[in-house]
Amino acid sequence: MQSRIARSSLEKRSTSVRVLDEPKPMDMKGCHQIFSEIQRVNFTLKNSTFKMQDFKISWIVDSDEICLPIDMEHETPKAIVVGPWGGLGGAAWDDGSFTGVREITLVYGRCIDSMKVVYDKNGQPFPTPKHGGAGGSMTAEIKLQFPDEFLTSVSGYWYPVVHGGSPIIRSLTFKSNRSTFGPYGVEEGIPFSFPMEGGKIVGFKGKSGWYLDSIGFHITQAHATKSQQIKYYPVIQTRFRRMTF
Repeated sequence: MQSRIARSSLEKRSTSVRVLDEPKPMDMKGCHQIFSEIQRVNFTLKNSTFKMQDFKISWIVDSDEICLPIDMEHETPKAIVVGPWGGLGGAAWDDGSFTGVREITLVYGRCIDSMKVVYDKNGQPFPTPKHGGAGGSMTAEIKLQFPDEFLTSVSGYWYPVVHGGSPIIRSLTFKSNRSTFGPYGVEEGIPFSFPMEGGKIVGFKGKSGWYLDSIGFHITQAHATKSQQIKYYPVIQTRFRRMTF
């Protein structure tokens, strides 16, 4: 009966939140399992033709309590994929979704020749293969202060290097919640930009051959730190009770 009341109230105020018919027992193990079933994220993509909100939720209702995960910092988040931007040449690749990004190595000259990323996978560095060719005269190493620093946007240019050639990524600029890295390469051709509010990049995809032909992203919510979560748990609990009962 309790879950029916909660569902009725929620449907009036937010159709994007689902409530389980028969909540699992409120032990810590159960909380962890339930958390993975109903989640929500609030972030907006700037300068885009669409917005994405309420994709994940960071709490769950069981009776009149809110169940939160034991360690959100080491949860591998669900993500959505956007892009890629760039040309159609090269072989497709997809690194997948991770806990976050630790390092990015770019080799470039007149374009982005190659890209290699070290991700974080549940608290451990996870290197992935290089994408692109062996050319390039300059190297940039971007090292983020993970977990406090994370990528919030990527912008750049794509265009052929030679007349009549296939479009490739000519330049990339990365922004974190703390700093800006780049631009790397030549800012020439067709610009693209992927800024966000409340989200972070947790993976890359694209196409590559002799160069980096195109690039896309896995994105998810930028969670607060564990200390911030603990601080605001009572506030979230109170507000969510008011909304549902």
